[in-house]
Formats: sequence, C-alpha cells, structure tokens
Amino acid sequence: WTASDQIKTSSNATNVLAVAGNKDAYRLFINGRQVASFTDNDYQGEQFGVIADNFDEERTTNVEFDNLVMGQIEP
Repeated sequence: WTASDQIKTSSNATNVLAVAGNKDAYRLFINGRQVASFTDNDYQGEQFGVIADNFDEERTTNVEFDNLVMGQIEP
C-alpha cells in the first residue's frame, strides 16, 4: 500500500474509494482524484474483494463500508 494525502483522517470522515478496470488495466481513485494505475495480466475483471486495515495492533480502528456499488462506468 501507499500512503495518500487524499484520505480524510478526521473523526467520522467519509472517503470515496474507486477502482476502474478495463480488461487488464486498472485506475485507482480516492475522493474523485486518480492516485494510481496499474496493469495485471493475471486478473481481468468481473470479481472483486475488499479488505481494510490500519496496520496498527496497538491503535485499532473501525471501518464501515456504505453504498458499495459494482457496475460499469464510462471510460
């Protein structure tokens, strides 16, 4: 993972995370801004998974997913 200043960190902050995939090409967005892109020839869509962790065993956090949407978007 890579840290990003696009993530809102205040208490009760809401962030919108998006992944746009087209065959083997992917673009990652945080709050509407593209933050990364990559290709993966081994995985070409139609399935996804979600994991969330703050990677800190001493300061745990709660993560909620709301309004999870999977669908097609315009290129």
